[in-house]
Amino acid sequence: KVQILHKTRIVVRIKVQTLHKTRIVVRIKVQILHKTRIVVRIKVQILHKTRIVVRIKVQTLHKTRIVVRIKVQILHKTRIVVRTKLQTLHETRIVIRTKMQISPEAGIVIRDSVKDIV
Repeated sequence: KVQILHKTRIVVRIKVQTLHKTRIVVRIKVQILHKTRIVVRIKVQILHKTRIVVRIKVQTLHKTRIVVRIKVQILHKTRIVVRTKLQTLHETRIVIRTKMQISPEAGIVIRDSVKDIV
């Protein structure tokens, strides 16, 4: 959980390499005030049966720019769930980029919900 006031820049990089059966849960909650820039980069390389859940919740006030980049490389049977919830106030720009390279026998579910509050 992060609370920020005035001009700030946040960079979060997560790199995960897993072998065999693993479960990964990443939750990021960010509340921001005033001009801010946020960059979230997630790189995941997975082998064998794995389950990954990534949840990102962002609440922003005033002019903000949010960039979320998710790169996933998957081998063998894997289940991936990516949920992104964004609540924004005033003039905001949101860019979500997801790059995935998947071998067959992989099931992926992506749920994106963006709410704009005036």
